[in-house]
Amino acid sequence: MKKTAIILLAAGLSRRLGQPKQLLQKDGKSLLRRTAEIILRAQVGDLFIVIGAQPDDMRRELKGVDYQEVVNGTFAEGMSSSIVAGARAARDYTGVLICLCDQIYLTDEVVKTVVLLGEKTGKIVRCRYRAGAGPPVYFPAVYFSELLLLEGDTGAAPVVKKHRDSVLEIPFPQGDTDIDRPADLYLLD
Repeated sequence: MKKTAIILLAAGLSRRLGQPKQLLQKDGKSLLRRTAEIILRAQVGDLFIVIGAQPDDMRRELKGVDYQEVVNGTFAEGMSSSIVAGARAARDYTGVLICLCDQIYLTDEVVKTVVLLGEKTGKIVRCRYRAGAGPPVYFPAVYFSELLLLEGDTGAAPVVKKHRDSVLEIPFPQGDTDIDRPADLYLLD
């Protein structure tokens, strides 16, 4: 079995924002490409990118990036469908890290810390924000069957909640800063 697969979710429609957030620019790069490069710099696993809406635009943004493409034909059903698609593609791995492309303060150090702690302990590892907790989140393979049953737009939260006694957290205070609504666009300047 291979070690860790990093699943970058990039299939959504960004309904609340009104435009594809994956293509927004920060530091001269799209959020999609920028996040993919951060993940690859961490050097902790193989990168899988789940695309769905506007696949040709996403592929153009990823030209030259070392990743495996996962197409989610049911992306309109919500984030969970992308997690299912990614987990299915990564079934030969000992664990998966689920990442979002709009966490503008994500660093390769956060990615590396979550993955290494997850691999070492065999536990679910998520990030603790200033307010709340969430991705990037690592799941050992023992949870894949539950990830494959996810539905709707809740992401992997039901699996984390069900196994809260087996969840470790690492600090990522700015992890809750992301791009969801037009009012958030100032964060890209």
